Amino acid sequence: MLQFNDPVLNNLIEESLTGNSDIELAMSNVLAAKA
Repeated sequence: MLQFNDPVLNNLIEESLTGNSDIELAMSNVLAAKA
């Protein structure tokens, strides 16, 4: 997961990803591609 050294921003991002399987899947694909 992305970290921006800002707890408020990190929390907002985490909340937006919760329950949003399309974004979650896309993020997983990006992380897998980087590996």
